[in-house]
Amino acid sequence: MRWRRLLLRQEQIGTGRAIALALICVAVATLARAAMGLAGALLPFPTFFPAELIAALIGGPLAGLLTVALSLLVVWSLFMAPVAATALLGAEPLGDLALFTLSGLVIVWLASLHRQLVFELEENEKARSTLAREIQHRSANLLLVMTSLVRQSVPDPAVATALIDRMRTVAKSDDLLDPSRGPGPARLAQLVEDTVRRPYGTHVSMAGPDVGLDAAQAHGLRLMLHEMATNAAKYGALSDGHGRVSIDWRRDGDTLNIVWRESGGPTVAPPTRNGFGSKLIQTMLQEIKGTLVSDYVASGYAYTITLRVGDSIEHPADSIATE
Repeated sequence: MRWRRLLLRQEQIGTGRAIALALICVAVATLARAAMGLAGALLPFPTFFPAELIAALIGGPLAGLLTVALSLLVVWSLFMAPVAATALLGAEPLGDLALFTLSGLVIVWLASLHRQLVFELEENEKARSTLAREIQHRSANLLLVMTSLVRQSVPDPAVATALIDRMRTVAKSDDLLDPSRGPGPARLAQLVEDTVRRPYGTHVSMAGPDVGLDAAQAHGLRLMLHEMATNAAKYGALSDGHGRVSIDWRRDGDTLNIVWRESGGPTVAPPTRNGFGSKLIQTMLQEIKGTLVSDYVASGYAYTITLRVGDSIEHPADSIATE
C-alpha cells in the first residue's frame, strides 16, 4: 500500500499546509460542481462531501474543518445565493446549509477517527514485529548456549549430535511468530515431517497423500501441529518416552481431513480451561477457515482438523507412510 503511506502520513501537518490542502480540495470540488451544473444538475452539495473526506483523511481534523468552512462559503456564494436572489429567502436554504454543515462535521470526525485507528494498528503491528524478532534473536542465542552445554556434558558424540539436531528442529518453530518469515506454499507431508516427526523421531508416524497447501494454510497448520506436539510433550503421549502419535490425512474432493491420535502415553483428561494454546489453535482455524473436533479419551488425545484445499494438487502415487 505504497500510495496509502504517501497520503496517510503519521504526522500533523501545519496550518499553512492544511489551508493549502483545503483550498485544493474545495477548488476541485467547485470545478466538478460547475461541470455538473452545465449538465443540468441542480443540487449544490454533492461534490463537496468527497472533498471534505479526502482533506480529513490526508490532512487530519484541521484540514477537514477548513474544507467544511470553505465549502460552505463557496456553496452559498456560487450556487445558492444567485438562486436565492431571485426569490424570497425562506427557511429551506438555511436548513439545507445547516444539514450540509452537520454532515461535513460528521464526515471529518469519522475520517479523523479512521485515520487515528489506522495509525494505532500500524504502531501495534510494528511492536509485534519487533517483539517477534527479539524472541527469535534470544532463542538463537539460547540455542548456541544449550548446544555448547550439550557438547560439554554428553560424552557420546553421536548422542550429543542427535540431541542438538532435535533442539535445532524445535528452535525453528520461532520463525512461526513472524508470518513474513514463515513458509510459502508447502506440501503437507513435508510440513508434518518438519514440524512433528523430525523433532520426535520414531514416536511419530504419518501417512497420507501428498497434498499441496497455500501459504496461509501452511502457516496455520504448522502453528497448530506445533502446539499439539508441545501439548503432547508436556502432558500426552510424548511426555514419557513410551507413547506414540499417529498423524493421518485423507482428501475427499476439496475437503482435507487430518487426524491426530495419541496412544501409549499416560492417562489424560479433558482440559479444565482454555489456555493460550487453545486460543491460538482457534485463531488459526479461523484464518484457514477450518474446523477442529477434539476427543479427550483416557488413552490419549485425538483431534480431527478439516479444511478446504481448493485447487491444491494431490499426487496419489506419492502417498507418504512412515512408522
